[in-house]
Amino acid sequence: MKMHVGKHIIITLTVALLLLAPPCLPKPVGMASTGAAGEGVGTSTAYGASKNASVANAVPRIRLRSGEGKIAVEWKRVPYASGYQIYRSAGKKEKFKKIATLRKAEKKRYVDRTVKNKKQYRYKLRTFRKTANGICYSRFSAVKQKSARTRLQIRTDAFIRKATKSSMTKEQKLRACYKYMRDHYRYINRTVVETGATGWVNRYASRFFKDKGGNCCSWAAAYTTAAKRLGFPAKAISGRIYYSNGTLWGRHGWTEIKIDGKTFVFDPEIEYSYRKRGNKINLYKIDAVDNGLFLYKKK
Repeated sequence: MKMHVGKHIIITLTVALLLLAPPCLPKPVGMASTGAAGEGVGTSTAYGASKNASVANAVPRIRLRSGEGKIAVEWKRVPYASGYQIYRSAGKKEKFKKIATLRKAEKKRYVDRTVKNKKQYRYKLRTFRKTANGICYSRFSAVKQKSARTRLQIRTDAFIRKATKSSMTKEQKLRACYKYMRDHYRYINRTVVETGATGWVNRYASRFFKDKGGNCCSWAAAYTTAAKRLGFPAKAISGRIYYSNGTLWGRHGWTEIKIDGKTFVFDPEIEYSYRKRGNKINLYKIDAVDNGLFLYKKK
């Protein structure tokens, strides 16, 4: 009698699960969420060894790459998938919205060109598989976020990659950028910025990286931009430089960075000029006044 009841219970449960299961699933026991477009990661249970289950159980991994006015979403192809859906949020408080459905299974990249530079965006992705009975959705990937970069940011990042190694500390990278700039860039005559002027740094820095050179203000702007990208509180200064005996040299541009509560001067352009003539001097992380070579004054 117990066995008889047990069989009835098993049969009843099996029939119920088959009726409740989404139409895209194979007949082995299992149920899956069709995947709402809400926050976080969707849910899915095992279905057994089938193509539908392979898609439904997948957790795609995405990688973001940013460019000027665009963010690329990249992923590895999920076997048996019919396509991919990409969702985006333009801020932590904004809900995710579907921005693209890619119906080609071989696709592994999507470029979002509707973004604004410097604004943070969040992305997630899920796969889907079409069957005769419906659609299976995978779980959502983990959420990744990134902001589109300006042209200057792209050029600065390219410079930092060439000048540094990933194994370096933050300050080692700062030093490496200084040496790389000193040894690989050149002087190009440009208009010297007026003392105390503002709004010139980004323009001078971008052209410096493009032309691989510039005047003192260009060098100062570019090195300041790289230092900021590394996380240092750097400022590009347009002021006046004097010899140590007090004689005025003229208008000049340099970088100032505050480290451990003290402000230091960084002047790769003059060091480049002296080394080119065979005179090795050090103008990396020096005192603005007490350095034995020059006096740096903002006015």
